[in-house]
Amino acid sequence: MHRVCHFPFVVYIVIGCVALILSFWDKRFLFVVVSALVSLNAALMTSLQLNSDGPRLTFVGVVVGEDHFEQYTKLSIDVKKIFLKNDTMDYFISTTFYTPMRATYLGKILIIKGIIRPASVPDRPHILTGSIIGSYPPQNVLNTIFYNVRKYVDTSFKNVFNAEHYNVASGLILGGSSRIGEELREIFARAGIIHILAVSGLHVGFVCFFIGLILVFVPVSPKIKFAIMMLALLLYAGITGFRPSVCRASAMAFLFGLAIILQRNVSPLHVLNLTAIMFLLGNPLLLFDVGAQLSFAAVYGILFLYPRIDTLVIKKIKKRLPQKILMLMALSFSAQIFVSPLLIYYFHRLPTLAVISNVIIVPLASMTVFLLISCLFIGIIFMPVAKIIGIVITVLLTILVTISKAFAHIPFSAFALSISPIILFLLYPVFFRKTRRFAIWSIVIVLILFSIASLEQYVIIKVAPTGALISMPSGTTIFVTRQRGSTANAAFLTHEGVDKVDYLIAPNKVFPAEKRFLALPERLHFKRVALNELSITMERDITIMYHEQRIILDRERGSDEDILRYIITDGKDIYRLNTALHSSVLDHMSTEVRVLFTKLRLLF
Repeated sequence: MHRVCHFPFVVYIVIGCVALILSFWDKRFLFVVVSALVSLNAALMTSLQLNSDGPRLTFVGVVVGEDHFEQYTKLSIDVKKIFLKNDTMDYFISTTFYTPMRATYLGKILIIKGIIRPASVPDRPHILTGSIIGSYPPQNVLNTIFYNVRKYVDTSFKNVFNAEHYNVASGLILGGSSRIGEELREIFARAGIIHILAVSGLHVGFVCFFIGLILVFVPVSPKIKFAIMMLALLLYAGITGFRPSVCRASAMAFLFGLAIILQRNVSPLHVLNLTAIMFLLGNPLLLFDVGAQLSFAAVYGILFLYPRIDTLVIKKIKKRLPQKILMLMALSFSAQIFVSPLLIYYFHRLPTLAVISNVIIVPLASMTVFLLISCLFIGIIFMPVAKIIGIVITVLLTILVTISKAFAHIPFSAFALSISPIILFLLYPVFFRKTRRFAIWSIVIVLILFSIASLEQYVIIKVAPTGALISMPSGTTIFVTRQRGSTANAAFLTHEGVDKVDYLIAPNKVFPAEKRFLALPERLHFKRVALNELSITMERDITIMYHEQRIILDRERGSDEDILRYIITDGKDIYRLNTALHSSVLDHMSTEVRVLFTKLRLLF
């Protein structure tokens, strides 16, 4: 048997132990070493080079997470071994696998014949493509428990609810908005309540409540009760696939509980910071995970802003009902303020009614989650009673969806926004006194530079493997593509914050065109389109002319599928910039800075 060498991880552990010892000598040293360890671990986890053109191999891995979509199931698999012709090799790598089958896989061992391909998006698990040729039950106690509990939850909900309510109920308990369908997910997103399908502190709190209620009648010491409660949280985190949000809430619950057991006073903000450090040391790639970013941002917002709102406003209200309503609105507002820059950056959308909708829907969702957990506990003892509770839950879920639709259909429930990540990044330091002045002046300077750069009349062409997005000086957008499929084109334009283009030049209507759709000639005979100073000629190559500059799109595209090329021209001079098509927020900010200074060079 062959074994892959893991010497760098030994070095990582040794450096961590040395850092811990040195931190007692100088506390400031710990922050430097933590940053170094996170960077080193990130490099170790992303340095694997894959050859996706090789032969199909047989992989053996354990399913550590599963997400159900409408037509398929997404599995997170930790590959452990590769079967060769006459040998077996240990091979450790995290992958994502998609299967059309909808079943419970968590904890099972799968044998898959296929190929591991590099992820299209940086800092994500690699993609395992192929087919399942065999499976085995979980082989250790923990995975066996995860599998059986997950299967019990899934089976219980299928017996109690119809298909639509089953998906919403499963999303509320197990997490994941993907299972509820595109239409309902869009409704929840516009209403600003999509976060109720992300298992987090609310769910962890209910799990602790139920376990605590059971342990009230058990004559054991508080330390043993705490240990049992933490095991229950580990179980819950496991059946959800160790989602970042539930892991964050469970880790914070553990630290708070430990502080109570040890009789220590701790700051919630320090606990959250310590949790973030623990997460990054264990898996630094969570820094790029959208779910983790949203989860931590929401809690930071609540811990930082809510106490100030409580002191300035809520405590001055004497009547109980208005005070409770304002408290819920303040919690929602605090989380929304810190989450909004991320929502704008990733989804190019800002829910405007979230503060109001959450006052109604969050208590309703909380009551539903409470009854769902009750249904699962009671179902173990007597299923008919669980089904009676299921009828009440069905009514609550119907009301929840109806209210969400009402908020989503309000015309101004959500605004489409596309703001530079530089501005969005600078919004966070505004909330802190020590960095507020720097952040405000930085935002003012950046806005002035953007304003000066916009004085020049220039065309920006973003050339991707699927096509080219052209932005005219007047703000008109044109998308040119030879591809007939709409999926890749829609993904690229959505990534660029575009939901509609003004003019579409393509073989068919691959994307919504607000003004005009121009069909590409099927036999590639000569065809020319003129839009003010810009003209597009379609022959064997697609050529763009803007004043004196001639740009041939097919040559500009290149052969690399993960490169996005910026072409910026004022008609006289031309500049080209290359960046990754799927880049992190830091890469995106770097590209924005380069584009800004390129525009200024054209101006001066």
